[in-house]
Amino acid sequence: MNGHGPPDDGAGAVERSTLRRSLDVLLAVAEAGEQATLPQIARTLDLPHATVHRIVRKLVAEDLVAQDPERGLAVGPAAFKLASRLGKAISFEQLARPNMRQLVAETGETVTLNRYLESDGRTVIAAIEESDRVLSFALEVGELKHLNAGASGKVVMAFLSPEQIDQVVARHGLPGSTPGTVTDRATLEDHLRAIRDRGFAVSHSERIAGAVGVAAPIFAEGGRIFGSLVVTTPEHRFLEENREPFSRAVRAHAEAISQLLGHAPPPAASSPHRHASENA
Repeated sequence: MNGHGPPDDGAGAVERSTLRRSLDVLLAVAEAGEQATLPQIARTLDLPHATVHRIVRKLVAEDLVAQDPERGLAVGPAAFKLASRLGKAISFEQLARPNMRQLVAETGETVTLNRYLESDGRTVIAAIEESDRVLSFALEVGELKHLNAGASGKVVMAFLSPEQIDQVVARHGLPGSTPGTVTDRATLEDHLRAIRDRGFAVSHSERIAGAVGVAAPIFAEGGRIFGSLVVTTPEHRFLEENREPFSRAVRAHAEAISQLLGHAPPPAASSPHRHASENA
């Protein structure tokens, strides 16, 4: 050793090896997408199960990995926050996918994830999780949607500032997708107030004729509106008794995704699960 730097063996080498393996495990969990298991990660990395278990335990303690007894391993909120700050890609879609699949299981209907494009003033379908039940209309990833048309957009618009809403309307107007689309500004403002009050939206044939959407907002760190989570179903399958459980489920999963994005919701002053009107 020449005295001009740290030794290249001993404790330092062990520490670097541990860090490298921890990063490998974290990346393997991220690449697995959802429901990764300890044996799966051990096989992928060709590491002993006990080693992976020890590393995962440490990553869970730091919120870098989330561990669920039933659903396995997933990327934790601290990892996503770190990735977003470094400009790396643990994608929004990947982060939300476990909640989307669980929401499909709970409702039996197709779920879409929508991201708000602030520079454009519209939302885009970022991901779709299909149910086994057939839809009579098409949904496509990458599809752009106006905020005034349907629950997925209005639940985003409701949490924009008045100035942002003015900018969206000035840029796009209030175009009609179907006869049920809200194209009157005063009526739209009434809908947005109701959505803000209860925290979710329900729409009937507003963007697609014959479709019902039940949507909840997704927030990022600092309370910034980020997008929406939506259960979509044909109108003939949407029964009155579906309204409460669907709205409760979509809100719960949207809140879970928001927390993964770093959002810390304020304590609720009152129950958020009030009855939704037909047009909101």
